[in-house]
Amino acid sequence: MKLVGLLTRSIFGAREDAKQSDGHPDTAQKFDATLDQFQTGGVTAAVDDLVALARDGNADAQYDLGWRCFCGDGVPKSYSEAVRWYRLAAEQGHAKAQFHLGDRYYWGIGVDKNRVEAAEWYRLAAEQGYADAQYELGKMYERGRGVPQNSPEAVIWYQLAAEQDDDRAQYKLGNMHVNGRGIPKNDAAAVKWWRLMAEQGHARAQALLGLMYGSGRGVPKDLVKAYAWSIVASAQDPTFPDYQEVKESLAELMTAAQIAEAQTLSQEYWDLHVVPVDGGSTFVE
Repeated sequence: MKLVGLLTRSIFGAREDAKQSDGHPDTAQKFDATLDQFQTGGVTAAVDDLVALARDGNADAQYDLGWRCFCGDGVPKSYSEAVRWYRLAAEQGHAKAQFHLGDRYYWGIGVDKNRVEAAEWYRLAAEQGYADAQYELGKMYERGRGVPQNSPEAVIWYQLAAEQDDDRAQYKLGNMHVNGRGIPKNDAAAVKWWRLMAEQGHARAQALLGLMYGSGRGVPKDLVKAYAWSIVASAQDPTFPDYQEVKESLAELMTAAQIAEAQTLSQEYWDLHVVPVDGGSTFVE
């Protein structure tokens, strides 16, 4: 049985995600009040206040205005204006603005594409602990884009992001461990990271975890757990043939009693790791 091959989290809008305090309580309170205006429908006044705060040098306002220019939320959409406001906030050390400015350089949106410049802005945000930037910087090192290819360096940044529950980094880190890229090969470590991702509800990791249990790599071989994880993965994404193929391959090795036990266990996995806490179960095997 072979491992399934390589099977955004962009977080906007939430107040705590928008804020990175500049240490000035008065301007922070004004920024909060401006966000409240957006929430309560006073968009015109909110935009005016936001622009005023941004022009006064408030980094949170500059970042938020950059995002609104990028999305066309309350202001005319303008990628170049988004870059301008992101840059002003980024130059003040605003981690989220640094990340988004790096993204604009990476993709060439609102600014000429420049992967070297992208890496520098990602690095500044990553060094402040911003998980999205840590993941992207790790990916650049893994692929050699904008920086020299360096798998051990990629592992360092992936691990920092993975430890903050970034599911993409957890997947990548598991992949690096299982293939021995940039780090000694370690199936048990791969299982650890894929399990964390699987428990966040991701079918890809659930299928991989099933494969590891089915082959006894990194964990004691357990066909019941392997089949249970495979059921959950295939139920989440029935259109992906590999998930169903893994499930069918495992079933050929199992007794009817084992399959029944796995079906019961898969319902537990589904309720714990797929269904929202306050939602009802819709799982059907």
